[in-house]
Amino acid sequence: MILRNIYTVIMAGGIGSRFWPQSTPAKPKQFLDILQMGATMIQQTVERVSAFCPVERIYVVTAKAYLPLVLEQVPGLKEEQVLGEPCMRNTAPCIAYAVWKIRQIDPEGCILVLPSDSFIPDTENFVQNMQLGLDYVATHPVIMTLGIQPTGPETGYGYIEADRSVKLEEPLVYPVRSFREKPGLERAQEYLAQGGFYWNAGIFMASVGTFEQAFRDHLPQIAQQFEKGTGVYYTEDEQDFIDRLYPACENISVDYGIMEKASNIVVQEASFGWSDLGAWNALHELQTKDSWGNTSFEPASGNRKVVYEEVSDCLVSLPEFTEAVIQGVRGLIIVQSENRLLICRKENEQEIKQYVSQLK
Repeated sequence: MILRNIYTVIMAGGIGSRFWPQSTPAKPKQFLDILQMGATMIQQTVERVSAFCPVERIYVVTAKAYLPLVLEQVPGLKEEQVLGEPCMRNTAPCIAYAVWKIRQIDPEGCILVLPSDSFIPDTENFVQNMQLGLDYVATHPVIMTLGIQPTGPETGYGYIEADRSVKLEEPLVYPVRSFREKPGLERAQEYLAQGGFYWNAGIFMASVGTFEQAFRDHLPQIAQQFEKGTGVYYTEDEQDFIDRLYPACENISVDYGIMEKASNIVVQEASFGWSDLGAWNALHELQTKDSWGNTSFEPASGNRKVVYEEVSDCLVSLPEFTEAVIQGVRGLIIVQSENRLLICRKENEQEIKQYVSQLK
């Protein structure tokens, strides 16, 4: 790899409302072992990037309320590596905070930004793609995003349209022609038929200077706010400064604020499998199913009895010591966690957030 310090910024501030009832505001999905793999989502993410980025250069941006959870689940991190947001302001302020903080100690470094809750089973190819991408941005003034080869007309993901008439370098790196919002089924089918479209994994990287300039060019108000913190970062006054500054920041995503506007965005075609685990259906697709297409999550103790009769294409997760009979249903999500119960049609999973809000 190019001899330049690599930093990783893990975004872990969401509340995972579409994974209710297991994910709650008190303990959202990034702090849960959703996949029952023996590690939480954020623990898996840290382990994955630790293969090429030292733990002392891994930063986590999260809600201020989750600071203790991060430090508990990732004991190798110091408090100065966990950035606490006092309020939700989308991804642009989150990333700007990390960029200006890292800039104070290493203005020549490179930064990888990624979410805390993606499922990436192929760690070897993931590491290879990250290393190749970081080498590229260390020597080119671009922001690189990772594009996942679509395996079907997915309507739950955003898409990246690459200009494949211009290949910049091996591995496959192309200029980005456009970013597309989550499409309907017909439009998603058109993307696959046309070619040159990738799923947007929300993973991107650039040098510190390139990120800084992108904020100055496209989100100057946010850049000016975090510039005021120069000299405050890594001191005991940092959190007070952020608590005062953050509410005044524009509530805007980095996709809309920078990625869709900048002219120096490129996409690397990723060679690893990926799922954003945005909701229960994604989990259902990843898990082993019975001959009727059902996925059932057994508690570790095995102390649970469930009878299925004429049940197909369902995801069922019930607590231990539960006895249940499920009969004559198809295509449902049935999840109970403590005193919270969800029974929802799979095709309506994107509405779970709205349904849960009615409980309040």
